[in-house]
Amino acid sequence: MVEFGEVAAVAADAAARFFRCRLLLLASRRQMGEIERYRPDEKKMEHAFRKFWSLKEAYTKGRGDGLGFEFKRCDFS
Repeated sequence: MVEFGEVAAVAADAAARFFRCRLLLLASRRQMGEIERYRPDEKKMEHAFRKFWSLKEAYTKGRGDGLGFEFKRCDFS
């Protein structure tokens, strides 16, 4: 029998790996450092990630590139 706590731990681990993958694909090194400094507060990390995502999405849409532009290429403070 699988305990709920075990399932929750596996789900939390999978969510953390998914978030880390998004960071590696989308954030510059400087932005990764800025997001990581909020660890272990995942809410603050997600907020910082969304801030950078929104800036990059608006910038690339304004250029007419959309998601075809490699987000790591632009860096915002």
